[in-house]
Amino acid sequence: ETDALLALEEACRAQGRALRSARGCRPLGTCLAAAVTGLVSAGVLLWWGDGVLDLLAAGALSTPLVADEGQWWRLFATMLLHGGWVHLLMNLSAIVPVGILLERRIGTARWVIVYVGSGFAGSLASVYVNHTDVGVGASGAAMGLIGALLLVLLRRPALFPSAERARWVFLLWACVAATAAIGLIEHRYVDNAAHAAGLLAGAALALPILPPRSARLGASPGRL
Repeated sequence: ETDALLALEEACRAQGRALRSARGCRPLGTCLAAAVTGLVSAGVLLWWGDGVLDLLAAGALSTPLVADEGQWWRLFATMLLHGGWVHLLMNLSAIVPVGILLERRIGTARWVIVYVGSGFAGSLASVYVNHTDVGVGASGAAMGLIGALLLVLLRRPALFPSAERARWVFLLWACVAATAAIGLIEHRYVDNAAHAAGLLAGAALALPILPPRSARLGASPGRL
């Protein structure tokens, strides 16, 4: 019994060290993306406003301008703009917690691939599927982080404590369901194509760059 207790104590200590190690990784990508998005969006809202012409001048997405005029840079610029303070806070409230948890498991380089790629996919869907006249927001990128984190939770469970993993799986599926429900109710104002494309792109981009199956909680993410 003494040996079993000592083994259990050592296992608990090891898990504690692993948790501290995982939490000690600096989520530089998440912090930088949130800071730049918040500053640019706030600056535009404060100095220019949230009118259609103001947002277009700042770089908002527009199907005619992208598809007909070739202004492809708007596919990325739109991720830094938002249609109001509530819109901005809603996206940041998803990007920050989900982004930190994901980045600490897969590393900054992989995180950037998921974030930028998902945002780009969402913008493409907004232009060519939803045919958006004027659109702004980092919703596609945020949904991509959710899709990628769900994939990591399901395919690499060893990277999470069991209780934390179960809680996050439930929260993320609930978030996806709530987003879909709101999108159906407010379909005139919500870009469902961007949300769906971002979610699927995040999972697809995360699949080939998952940490190895031998990775455990607290291990340093592999480099690309």
